[in-house]
Amino acid sequence: MKTLLFVGLMLTCNLADSQNATSIKGEGYNGYVFNKEHCVFMSIENHKERYTPTEEDIVQIEALLKDSISYILKNQHHSKPPINKNTLKKYRRQYVGFLTKDNDVIVWINFINNKDISGKELSHEVVRVLDGGSNYWSIFANLTKKELFKMQVNGPS
Repeated sequence: MKTLLFVGLMLTCNLADSQNATSIKGEGYNGYVFNKEHCVFMSIENHKERYTPTEEDIVQIEALLKDSISYILKNQHHSKPPINKNTLKKYRRQYVGFLTKDNDVIVWINFINNKDISGKELSHEVVRVLDGGSNYWSIFANLTKKELFKMQVNGPS
């Protein structure tokens, strides 16, 4: 029964994933916004449902990143990666949205600095890498509270 449920979930995700993410580009950033129907294998604390970030949401996120990334990095407990407000532009992004039970809008931003990964790949599937150092990192943005949290830089390059 578990196998049948898993196969059903995979088929549903494959059908939902057939729709690519929406490309977005602004001053100093470019990436892909995944709609709420796109199947992603992740959740957040207090998760209510998925959310599709708007263009306005992305503009707010990018402003928040530029204003707050130095503060976030200063308070990290691991070695400082070569990420700062000046190097943000070299990363392509993937944006995945969520709504919490408190109706907070949370967006997970996945940062990729690898020219070998095509835009087509980035628009079709969320990239997950176990290594790669500061070429792959992610952070959450709470748009309701205007704060960044839970930054994660992938392992050694």
